[in-house]
Amino acid sequence: MLLTEACLRRLELPEAGWLVQPESYEGLGEIRGFVLDLHARYRELLELRRVVVADEDADLVMTYDLPAPPPAAWEWLNDPAKRSRWEGLHVYADGLLQGRSGPGMRTHCVHGKKEKNVHTVLDWRPFDYFTIEISGGGGTPKMAVNTVRLEAFDGGTRVTDLSRTLIRPRWLSRVILRRAFEPDMRRAIQRLRDLVSKEGKSTGEVASG
Repeated sequence: MLLTEACLRRLELPEAGWLVQPESYEGLGEIRGFVLDLHARYRELLELRRVVVADEDADLVMTYDLPAPPPAAWEWLNDPAKRSRWEGLHVYADGLLQGRSGPGMRTHCVHGKKEKNVHTVLDWRPFDYFTIEISGGGGTPKMAVNTVRLEAFDGGTRVTDLSRTLIRPRWLSRVILRRAFEPDMRRAIQRLRDLVSKEGKSTGEVASG
């Protein structure tokens, strides 16, 4: 961003942090301009806007390993087509930013003709972690916030899914999470492991051939 000195004064902005860039124009003489690196400022704002469910705030924590490096594991956890294969639901996305995934993106999970829930991305740090807000289908209230962390290890990726319920009373929501949601999720995780392992073996066979 480039502002003239007159504009900077009119906006009552401090000079600190700006790069001074004088320019000369015929008939106007020298005009001092002030340049701000918006990329650096954008990165600063991103750091300030982290949304993470901490371990101590989670109502449910599930940890599992996938036999794939973090970029491949990230795709399995976020790509709607791949999620449809292991979640047992039809998953489709909207709210893409110029065709790209990121904060604000929504994915809809549909079972038959009924929308079960909507996931809205709140924070997006490939291939480190992402945080989503989960609400019910048909515009029902927000139900939970999930942070999914990825950590590389020799031979794969360790995934930690931390869920914090938004439904009150919280003690009852914790019971529902653990008795209703957790068993279904663990079955879905097992399907995910099987698919990742099978695809990895298939890719290895093609590469070796």
